[in-house]
Amino acid sequence: MGRACFFSGNGKFRKQKTMRWRGRKKLKVARNSAQLRQRSDLDTLRGIIPGCEQVDAATLFLKTMEHIIKLELQLHILRCLLTNL
Repeated sequence: MGRACFFSGNGKFRKQKTMRWRGRKKLKVARNSAQLRQRSDLDTLRGIIPGCEQVDAATLFLKTMEHIIKLELQLHILRCLLTNL
């Protein structure tokens, strides 16, 4: 049995292989756009966390966790000071 053919609308038939190739191409573009978005998100995070402009992703996540813990500690201290007034 041969490959399935599809009518293209202009009087010619297309093979299914062409359609699968186009599907792969779209997936590749989607992966690239996801990677660009991820880089953009990492760059945004690098701008927020002090001293992390030139670090790799693993170090950036470690420094981010440390920064969050420091901010939570500051918040706790300020709340304690506020309740003791």
